[in-house]
Amino acid sequence: MRPKTYSPNDGVFSIVWDEAGSRIHVSFTGQIAGVVAVSGKPSSTSRTGRGLALGQPADAVEHVYGLSFQHGDYINVRWNDGTELRARLTADRITSIELIASIK
Repeated sequence: MRPKTYSPNDGVFSIVWDEAGSRIHVSFTGQIAGVVAVSGKPSSTSRTGRGLALGQPADAVEHVYGLSFQHGDYINVRWNDGTELRARLTADRITSIELIASIK
């Protein structure tokens, strides 16, 4: 998997990997990763460290991470430090996963 790097402006850059139909996109501010997003087709690289994966049913978010709330086409999990996991749904299946860090 060869990453592609691009920088839309000073101090902000992204690294993108495409493999087996999945895309991993990491956005940085300085040296801090602020957002990690996974989308595309289910594959071995399209899952979180705890096992939440693209293509799983919506209830998998709560099964893997516990308490969550749904808002439209998204299911969110928010931790005490402000970090958030956001899963996008299409036809009750997870089509993308974002981990958004709380940067203070």
